[in-house]
Formats: sequence, structure tokens, C-alpha cells
Amino acid sequence: MNSSNLSLIHPDDTLERPITPISNGTIDDMFDFRNSDYISSVGDETHHLYSEIEKIDDLYLETVEIAKPDFTHKIGDGKMDYIKDKSEREMFTNAWKAITFTNNWDFVEQQTESFAWSKDPRIYAIIEKMEELGYYLHSGMSFELTMRNMQYLLDYGEEQFKKIF
Repeated sequence: MNSSNLSLIHPDDTLERPITPISNGTIDDMFDFRNSDYISSVGDETHHLYSEIEKIDDLYLETVEIAKPDFTHKIGDGKMDYIKDKSEREMFTNAWKAITFTNNWDFVEQQTESFAWSKDPRIYAIIEKMEELGYYLHSGMSFELTMRNMQYLLDYGEEQFKKIF
């Protein structure tokens, strides 16, 4: 392949399998995708992968010295077993870890018009860490709602946050 003119290569031609663009779908599309045969067919493997990632993350939290802000007592330890919905629990736990590992709770505390549309480099650091920790399923809306929930957790504390669930 001549690499002098890569503009002629379609991005999908370089992938082994096509990417399903779920972030551009409607809420109904997202519901249908999350409850589709594709998700259930990889469900056991995905659950096993998330379990392994959680074990590694827990070890990381225990062994790595993270600069903990003075409000750590409010946000808890990141174990959100009280959240009954598995998807929400995975999203919020992943976000808690990503924000903690990137030391961005002070950013989350700030009032912002939109996390989803923000061009702040801290958003990209959080998103990158979320993906590094194994969560890739955010749409713009789910990312915004997840970040607003983390902001609520920080503003009102874990005890108040638990009451939502």
C-alpha cells in the first residue's frame, strides 16, 4: 500500500469488524442495542473482563498513593454496591475511578455548562482514563449524566447519593 496519500483510505477499511455507532442513536436505539443479541452473546465474556478489571483497579487503589483531596470522606471509596442497576453501577464506578486516578475532583466540583461539550483538556484526561479502565459505551448523553451524578456525589456526599438508588 502506498502510504503517501492516506486520504483515499476509508477508516472502516482498516478495521477487522465495523464499529457500531451507538453514540449517534436515539434513546430507543440505545435501549435496543443494550438489550440486543450482540450484547447478550458477549455478556459472559464482558462480565468476566469487567470483573478482572475491577480486581486490578481495587489493587491499584490499595497500592498507589493518590493525592486525596480533603473531601474524600464525602465521595466514598468508589465501591458502589448499593447501585442495583448493573449498567449504572459500572458507569459510576468507572467514572469515580477515572476522576480519582486523574486527580480531577476539583474540576468536577466546578459549575460547568456541559461536560459533554466541554473542550477542557481535563475532560479528555477523564475520558481517556475511563476507556483505559475498560468502559467504552458512553454516548454524549450518558457521559453528561454520569458526570452530573459524580458532581452530585461530591456536592452532597455518598450518604445522600445512596438515597437515589
